[in-house]
This record gives sequence, structure tokens and C-alpha cells, in this order.
Amino acid sequence: MNPQFLRLEGRTVLEEALRRVFEERHIGSGFFRATGVLRDVELRSYDGREGGAGPLRKLPGTWMLVSLEGAIGTFQGDVSFGLRAVLSREGECGMEMAAGEIVTAQSLGLEGVLWGSEAVVVRSRDDVAGIWLLEGSPLGTALTGPSRFGGPPKATLPIPAPDAAREPAVNYSQGKQAPRGSTPPTEPAAKGGGERRKAPPTLASADWTAVAEASAEQDPSHSTFAPPAIPKSAADRRADLIRPARPMMAAAADPGLIPARGDIAEHFAFGRCEVIKTEGERIHLKLERDGKIKEIALEMLRVKEVDSATPGRRRFKLERKI
Repeated sequence: MNPQFLRLEGRTVLEEALRRVFEERHIGSGFFRATGVLRDVELRSYDGREGGAGPLRKLPGTWMLVSLEGAIGTFQGDVSFGLRAVLSREGECGMEMAAGEIVTAQSLGLEGVLWGSEAVVVRSRDDVAGIWLLEGSPLGTALTGPSRFGGPPKATLPIPAPDAAREPAVNYSQGKQAPRGSTPPTEPAAKGGGERRKAPPTLASADWTAVAEASAEQDPSHSTFAPPAIPKSAADRRADLIRPARPMMAAAADPGLIPARGDIAEHFAFGRCEVIKTEGERIHLKLERDGKIKEIALEMLRVKEVDSATPGRRRFKLERKI
């Protein structure tokens, strides 16, 4: 499958526009990945209690499409594909995130990459996972099914057998490839009747002990073979997997700087509020502007006590940590 550029421009219905692209390019099976901007999204997340899709959630407004992925197949003769997405945007209370399977959405602009083939692969709901998956071929098998657009599918690269994937043996003494299973050559006798020294054995001999011994006899500055690394013991491998200790959290806030019930708090986003409940370093605020209740964590804020105009009631400024 050769990658193809994917782009949607202007305001359009996401699933209809993608279906039109797949049909125009004769995609019977494949995979795509994209990012962009969406509006008025409706999606379903996975419900582990039900073992399938959860309730439909509507996300009005404009969202950044951080990631969109989906597999393409066919169902009852038509193109079928998934729209699994991660969305984000800056909201009134900070960053908002959402993820799940998109049911419908308006695309304001989208770009990505598509890998597709004319070969047909059926897409259906998996009873165990509770989601839609491609049926059929095991991992690594080339797509060779019939084309839903007529004619045979495009040729795919064959998967090499294990023996064919091996590199040919190399004769290090002559810098040339030697046939597999050949006998290592020997150097001619030195003048004066000296002893003949065997040339370094090739990888075809598969005798690593002889290779290491021959390498040790050669001049290290001209050696073409590096002995294999000493394998690590089980204890060393376990030590490599041990994660470093998690850094200690910052010290708890000064108890004197924790607002109590009845105090006034000026929040950087909510404005003037009244403290109605304190639970450790989490406090509940009643917004003066609309009476809504908000729960916040003090560890995410910089707390500073300021002069209060009301006797008996402290006043605090809650600023965002930078």
C-alpha cells in the first residue's frame, strides 16, 4: 500500500466527505490517520461495564482534532470505516479533552495520510471486544482478496521466507561473499618454510569459538570482527527494568494559607467567591456572579492572603502557578 495524501477543505460533513474520498480512490481496505478542526461533534466512548459503546455525547462548538484514526473495510457491499478520535480545546476552566468514536461531526479543515488497497476486507462487530474490526487474514498476510471495483487487486510485495531473509555469508579474509557452507580458505605458506596460518573463519562455518580465537590472533587495529557482547544476567536485566523512584511531591501548603468556611477568595478565573467547605487542600467555592459551586485543588494555585475589609473574614487571592 502506497501512502496517499488526504485533505478536506471547507465546512463539510466529516463521514460523508471521507466516504466520498474512499469511493473515488477505489479503496476496498486500508487505514488512515488525520488531524484538523471539527465542529458540533457527537461521539461515543467505550463503556467497560457494558462491553461496548457508551451513551451518545454531544460536544457543541469548535474542537481541535488532535488525532483521528480508522480502519477501512466493507460491510454489506459498502465502504465501512471507523472514526476514533482525540479532541481538545481551551475552555473556561482550562484545557478540555474528549475521546471516543465519532458518530457525526462537521469538518472545518482536515489533512492526513491514507494507506489503501482495492482488495476487499470485511469489517464487522467483534463479539468479544464489542467494537468493529476487520475480519480475515492473520497478521503479516498480504491483501490478495477480490476487488470490489472490478479486476484483480494491485500486486503486493511477497513476504520473504525466513531462510531467504538471511544475509549471505561473508568471507572476511578476502572481503568477498562466500557461498553458504564453504570451507574457509587458508593463506599460502610463508617463505622460508614457516607455518601456514589459517584465515579467519567465515560466518558460514557458524563456529563462534573459532571466530573469536582467530580474531584474537589478528592485529587489533585491523580486526573486522567484534566479539559478541556478554549477555546480562537475569538480575541485571531486572535491575534495568526497575523504574527510578518517583520524585517527592511538593510540601503541603501552609495550614495558615488554607481558606476556611466563610472566608472570601478571589479566583483568577471565577472572580470573587465565598468558601463554603474545606477538605484538606481541596475547597468548595460559591461564585458570587452566578451562585454556582466549584471544587478546586489548592496545590494547583498560588495562595496569598490580603487585607480584608470585612472584620472576622479573611480574604485570599488564588492565582495560577506558572
